[in-house]
Amino acid sequence: MRVTVTLNGFNPHNQRLHRIAQQNGNSSKIKGLRYDVDLCVTANSGKGATSLKRISSNINRCSGCRLCELHCSCKKEGVSEPATSRVYVKKDDQLGIDFPLLCWHCDPCNAIQNCEQNALQKNEDGLIYLDEARCIGCGSCIDACIIEAIRLHPVQNIPMICDQCGGVPVCVQKCPTQALSFKETKEKTPRLLGQVVKDALKSWGVSA
Repeated sequence: MRVTVTLNGFNPHNQRLHRIAQQNGNSSKIKGLRYDVDLCVTANSGKGATSLKRISSNINRCSGCRLCELHCSCKKEGVSEPATSRVYVKKDDQLGIDFPLLCWHCDPCNAIQNCEQNALQKNEDGLIYLDEARCIGCGSCIDACIIEAIRLHPVQNIPMICDQCGGVPVCVQKCPTQALSFKETKEKTPRLLGQVVKDALKSWGVSA
């Protein structure tokens, strides 16, 4: 499945992308331009995939406000502290774009496969969770996550995994630009971030 969105002005940093395209002689391609920018919507479906509700990120809509981080940390930790948020907004200042990252609950999950303590497991709904009693804080899951969605808690030193807030994710509810959505999908793994950016630049006629 392939999902595309249109450059629509939600991201104020898009002006920089316009200038880049113009400098490369591709200003005529900007109007009505369609390109792949969804980090977790475009993916490869495996045969027999089971539908699962997942939180998807639309890079084009993200303004980099980081309200998702504040609301997530407040709900999970009782204090607004981005360092403890289960969603992480990765910034690329050179390109002027922002990427909301959070667990896609991949199947199979590379982080689970690389955890020697079997601290990461899946529940009956297919969601990944942490068995804190088994976790030693080694960080192997961080290196193994294919989209950099796992971070260690700054105090507890254990990986923070998005649990979708029990089916009502606060990050989706509070996002002012609707850059995050929560919907059922059969896609087992997300597209890699580097490929998303590469495809976008290629569509603009811009060399990385």
